[in-house]
Amino acid sequence: MCGGYLSFAGLENKARYAMTPIADVLPVDMLNWDDRMEHPEGVTPVVTKADHPVLKGIDNSAWPEFLGYNRIMAKDEADEIATIDGDTFMAAGIMVRAGPLPLLPTSRRTGARRNSWIGKVMRSCSTIF
Repeated sequence: MCGGYLSFAGLENKARYAMTPIADVLPVDMLNWDDRMEHPEGVTPVVTKADHPVLKGIDNSAWPEFLGYNRIMAKDEADEIATIDGDTFMAAGIMVRAGPLPLLPTSRRTGARRNSWIGKVMRSCSTIF
């Protein structure tokens, strides 16, 4: 699941994913208030689990800068793959019958270079199922 203004808690907590059944299957805990972390200056995630299968084929030294993300926290049983300022940026968990699923709390408005990079991560994930 990728983030945005109406994902996770979202703008003014209007998305409210934490109050839906999807909260039980996501590998993260979500906030119950506006979770947007705006960084117009750009921030680069720190990879904490470079050998995770969802990053297969991804150059971990060349992650793009992001202009924002949704603040989330990896659940204890999840793999925290990347962070920004101590916040979970990417996490994955195991779903029965599905395998590892990536989660990127980043907005769609991150720009062409970042969207291309996100596409690479998603294609990498599709090869591990």
